[in-house]
Order: sequence, then C-alpha cells, then structure tokens
Amino acid sequence: MAPHASTRRTPNQRLVGRRLAGRRLTGRRLAAATAVSLIAAVAATSALPASAYASTRYVAGSAGLGDPLFPLAGNGGYDVSHYDLHLNYQPSSHRLAGTVTVSATATENLSRFDLDLRGFTISRLTVDGRGASFHRDGQELVITPRSPLRDHHRFTVTVEYAGVPEVVTDPDNSIEG
Repeated sequence: MAPHASTRRTPNQRLVGRRLAGRRLTGRRLAAATAVSLIAAVAATSALPASAYASTRYVAGSAGLGDPLFPLAGNGGYDVSHYDLHLNYQPSSHRLAGTVTVSATATENLSRFDLDLRGFTISRLTVDGRGASFHRDGQELVITPRSPLRDHHRFTVTVEYAGVPEVVTDPDNSIEG
C-alpha cells in the first residue's frame, strides 16, 4: 500500500475526491461544479459596473469654458475630436433640419454634460447609440446618458433637430444665425 499522505497531487487532483453538498466530486461532477462556479462568477461580475458607478465620483461637465466675453461658449468635461453635420434647409420656409454626431472623449468621470444649442426642437438624442435624457437651460442642452461616462471613454452623441434658426446677438453685440 502506497502512503497517500506523501503523494504529491496537482490542484485539480486535490479537488477530485472532495465533497460538495454531500456529493463526492469526481470527473464530470467536478467539471459541472466548476462550470456552475464560473457562471456564478461571471454573473456576479456583470453586476459590478452598477456598484462600481456607486463607488466612483461622477461630476457634471461645466456649462462653459470661462471666456470673459462668452462665458457659456464651449463646454467642459470632454474633448471633441469630430463633428459630423447633415443639414437640410428649406429656403421658402426657412426651416432647417439637421443631425449632428459629435465624437468626443471624456476628460473626467461625467454624470452629465452640455452641448451648446439655441432654439430648434430635438426629435432624437442618443449617447453611444442609446437614448439619453436631456433638458434645455438657456443655450445649454444638458444631456444625461443612461450610464455615466468614465474618464478617457470615447463616446458619440447624436442629436436630430429641426426648426427655424433665430438671430442670436452675443454679449459683444455680434449677430449670429
């Protein structure tokens, strides 16, 4: 009889022969128990982002960049890498319909962010292809994505809008629109 205490076993061999809920783990049962454990671990980690969001601090991007003449021009919390505009203008009615897609990278953990948009009715707004909530605050379009945006996350915002452009007089009395 060979002494089992002195026999070296691999980690998998050590698991074979152990009991789980009163059943001996051998061969197929060990494989099934391992698979169930892996599935449970994957299910648990898929829930981590929600708890990770709770432990990470997210902020609202600033409504402007602080220019003394145009304090609300530009927005903080992200850097834009590309603007894509598709416009349809009807001269007879002065109606402008457009879709803008903004490609950007968050420069901080964002719970929400702003775009500059005066006038126009918004028919659709998405962040990374998912509907997002939004409201207007003067010239600011305040956007809250379904999930917060982590620092360095590349994202896209698509806004479909339409209306008659209004004349805008800036603080320096210049006219736009």
